[in-house]
Amino acid sequence: MFKFYLQDAREDIMRNKGPSFATILLVFLFLTMSGILLLVQASVKNATDFLTSQAKIKIFVDDQISDANEIANALANKQFVKDISIETKADTVYKMKQLLQNRNYLLDVFLESNYPDMITIETADPSQIPLIAEQLKEMKGISDVIYAQGYVEQIVQLSQNFKKYGTGLMALLFLTSFFSIIMTINLMLYQNQKSIRIKLLLGAKPIHVRGQYLFEAWLLSTMGSILAGTSLYLFYSFILSSFKETWLEQLELPNLILLTSIVAIILGGSLMGVMGSYISTRRMIKHA
Repeated sequence: MFKFYLQDAREDIMRNKGPSFATILLVFLFLTMSGILLLVQASVKNATDFLTSQAKIKIFVDDQISDANEIANALANKQFVKDISIETKADTVYKMKQLLQNRNYLLDVFLESNYPDMITIETADPSQIPLIAEQLKEMKGISDVIYAQGYVEQIVQLSQNFKKYGTGLMALLFLTSFFSIIMTINLMLYQNQKSIRIKLLLGAKPIHVRGQYLFEAWLLSTMGSILAGTSLYLFYSFILSSFKETWLEQLELPNLILLTSIVAIILGGSLMGVMGSYISTRRMIKHA
């Protein structure tokens, strides 16, 4: 029976190349968008957890008002300070030389700038960093205070905006792809009305006739699902390779989560195809 299903499916798809291709494309777009949205949410959680765990605060010193050593000595005895170090402009220049190598024109621009000395504080309790940072901003001679946790709110806000607009686009793509499946199967049913009636008159069970079109819808949606899963994996791998050796490497998800997401996308797409075909065939075969 499967052999006949496959043969009929090939003929129906080849006869309706345009609608079939449109269905595969729309399923692909919907599932790819869904996968990206899912992975972004999971990656953002990893990133925010990493940033929240960071225990260091960087302080930029206003050298016209105070000296880095004076501020470091004043802070060294504070209870929240676990370790403290000073990075002068000369230290930063040395690091920049190693980084820029032969691009001396960039180094010259940096030397001409008023880059301040910097103090790095490692705190005993990372959860207290926002409060400590606010206190440090009030100290005389400190021009700016930077800490990793300060970026968490911005990342979460960007993630929420992406989720809001992404969910709207995803809903639109779902409706479009779902109705495309229904319309494609309806078209196949309409073209095969005569052969469907003959099969039923010859004693074929409605469930077997219906199974043909459930299989065809499953086949189309699964093709789109596999393309979406493959594209999602390649996209994710490309993004991760771009983030290597940066703090954004923390966005990497465990392989199990990635694999589960891709499998869920393929299964979800296949199920969507079967549901669309079920709706299409329920009425037409009953009244064939």
